[in-house]
Amino acid sequence: MSLENPLWGAPRIHGELLKLGYQVAETSVTKYMIKPAKPPSQTWKTFLENHANCLVAMDFFTVPTLFFKVFHVLILLDHERRRIIHFNITTNPTTAWVAQQIRNAFPWDSAPRYLIHDRDPVFHGRCQEILKAMGIKEVKIAPASPWQNAYCERVIGSIRRECLDHVIVMNEEHLRRTLTSYLTYYHGTRTHLGLAKDCPESRTVQPMEIGDVIAIPHLGGLHHHTCGKLLDPTPVSTCQRAHSKGEVPIPLVRFRKIWAVAVRWNLNFVSDFRGNQSQCPEKS
Repeated sequence: MSLENPLWGAPRIHGELLKLGYQVAETSVTKYMIKPAKPPSQTWKTFLENHANCLVAMDFFTVPTLFFKVFHVLILLDHERRRIIHFNITTNPTTAWVAQQIRNAFPWDSAPRYLIHDRDPVFHGRCQEILKAMGIKEVKIAPASPWQNAYCERVIGSIRRECLDHVIVMNEEHLRRTLTSYLTYYHGTRTHLGLAKDCPESRTVQPMEIGDVIAIPHLGGLHHHTCGKLLDPTPVSTCQRAHSKGEVPIPLVRFRKIWAVAVRWNLNFVSDFRGNQSQCPEKS
């Protein structure tokens, strides 16, 4: 008891022993208690878990497209369930745009107590005014220290490794559909080590009597959701409808030829343009 509960003293442990039926003196408990090597306090992990419900982190990451355009994606992540509360895409992130995204992410009285972010200039100015008006205390990480926003960096890495590294983005609408489809899988199907192998939107444990196990494709078959055959077929039909409407991204292998053609076309265009310039007569 003294090892598992460093905040407990001899009276508390003595009371627990009495409730368990052990008739011992409190002085004996004091004598045989294991003295902690460190001052009695909670661990850093316990501290974070106790405050996870009031912590939200936000960060940007970039996504290049097939035609060499770069999109900036803003995500806001809830620490308690690793749930992505809000995301949006822009080509020109500004302070006013970020402030509007924060308003959209936390309507009414749903604002968290703390918001963790880095020292990007777009998080200053108007953004700080909105946070103060909403009663949110901003927590800035140290310069060049992304590990201090570890949950957000981890989820960005997951999005890249499990989705964007396998897809060549065509345009903003394609990227938005891709991320929306991945977040559906991320929230409702993908298990997390930090959530005791559960999902952000908790999945129920299926009994073995549910029938044969089937796989429901997500992201065009890049990932699958396994479930019993006797379950409600609504997720299957939903996925099939989304696939038929083109709401899932196309795997990387289908874009390799398109990518090669686009690069070749751009190189030919540049070389022809330079050749035409060299042939133009100089003005006297």
